[in-house]
Formats: sequence, structure tokens, C-alpha cells
Amino acid sequence: GPPTTEAGIILGLDVIGKKDDFYRQPKNIFYISPEEKNPAGYSRCLPSVNGTNTNRFCYVIIRNAGHTTPSFTPASAYDMTKRFLSGKPLDGTWHDLDLPSCAACGGMPPFAGSSLPQCKCPNPSSAMRFATVV
Repeated sequence: GPPTTEAGIILGLDVIGKKDDFYRQPKNIFYISPEEKNPAGYSRCLPSVNGTNTNRFCYVIIRNAGHTTPSFTPASAYDMTKRFLSGKPLDGTWHDLDLPSCAACGGMPPFAGSSLPQCKCPNPSSAMRFATVV
């Protein structure tokens, strides 16, 4: 990750005595779909105390994104957010089968901009289920 961000994460983990536990966890690569050849990003997660995916700490890097991640890589940002909010793993074992898709969702310079309304969720009811979980 970015050196300044990673340094702050390491310091915080060191202060609470979790740095070694964190670095013992595998660094995972995740994709927005099983067919996708390019990784969406990388993650390393500390499991929660009770062993579930809730209340966990994850350090996630989205590839090819800047400080306005949804503008640069909207599909990856959506995927990461949905995984995080629904407690899904940030690795290659889970994929959102209802991930919105179209050329504009891929993020294109100078961002997706006015083309975003063209993106339609393939299954509107799944988008509603996600919206009500949040």
C-alpha cells in the first residue's frame, strides 16, 4: 500500500499488540468476478475475536485507484464495499453474482461521469436487499 498509509496502520497495530498477528495472516488477492483476469485488489484481514467475519480489521488496497476510488474503479469500489458491509471475505472465495456491469462501471478517464446512469443492476431485487442491509 501507500507508504504513509501503511506506516500508520503498522504503528496502530503495534500500539495495540496486534502487528505480529496481522502479518501472520495471508495477503489475499480478490477479483470482482470469477471470469475477471485482473485483480480488483489485495487484502489482509485480522479475524474477529469470535472467529466470524464481523468486527474484523482489514487492510485493503484497490488496484489502479486513487483517493477517489469510486471515480477511478467503480466496480471494484462497489465490490469491496459490499463485501465489507455484508461480512463477506475479501479473497477469491466469494463473488457477487449480481454485480452491476457495463463499460461505464469499469471506470474510464476522466472517470465514469455522466455515463453512470447507463449502468443497470442485472437483478434489481438484489440491489434492494443490499440497500436494506446497509
